[in-house]
Amino acid sequence: MRTVFENLRNKYGTCPAARVLHKRTLIWQSAPTSMPALLKKYGTFAGTFAVLRCKPALRDIHKKRENTMRNTEQTLNTAIGELRCLSPNSPASLDELTALSAARDCVDELLRSCVAQLRAGPQRTHSWADIAYALGAASGNATRQRYGSELALADEQVRSFWRAFADRFAWEFLPAGFLHALYTQWMGAEFPEDARLSRETFTRRLKVPATASGEWAHTRSRPGVMMNAAEPLAVGLAEWSRDGSNDAIYGLRRSGTTSGILTA
Repeated sequence: MRTVFENLRNKYGTCPAARVLHKRTLIWQSAPTSMPALLKKYGTFAGTFAVLRCKPALRDIHKKRENTMRNTEQTLNTAIGELRCLSPNSPASLDELTALSAARDCVDELLRSCVAQLRAGPQRTHSWADIAYALGAASGNATRQRYGSELALADEQVRSFWRAFADRFAWEFLPAGFLHALYTQWMGAEFPEDARLSRETFTRRLKVPATASGEWAHTRSRPGVMMNAAEPLAVGLAEWSRDGSNDAIYGLRRSGTTSGILTA
């Protein structure tokens, strides 16, 4: 380690050498595989080469994390500094109003940063409806416009729709027309400015989230008794009504229900 430090000192000078050595030490400590394990698997030269290949990627990851943390810390410190300018025991002043406005801008920036992190990565993706609920906002659409940087994808909207209603259906069979009408009504309330998917496109995109748990299956069936129960979600739908026939139609059938299954 001392030899490495001396080489860096000769190249960069004392302080930069210390910083570079510290950074390289962090990268080494963050390596996903230990040096002894690599040596055992690949041998001395190959093991050393494998660790060295890890360094550029790890360096980029650390740099991004450091920049994000640094920016967040600076914004937070600025907000705290502005709030310290307030004097609760004194009459309000324009200076205090300016300080509050600056602190508010910092808090909004922190909120946008937090939302961006919640939205990043497939393992940590949260819907706009979830984020709106956490912020106490009126709707997911308003939250997206204020704190988001990208338009909500149609697939995300379909997944959010299904999460909102998946546990609320009384019927054992859900016709595709009924689901599309319910989706259209929901979109009007949650995302009034966004275009609705056509029935065919919506039905195709709904198959993935609706059948993922295994509780529902997309099939062609005769509704029969599967739609005899009172369904509150069907009340007041402007674009759909049950015609009373028992013709075979496409839709979602609850798993374990055998009535109405077509055998041919």
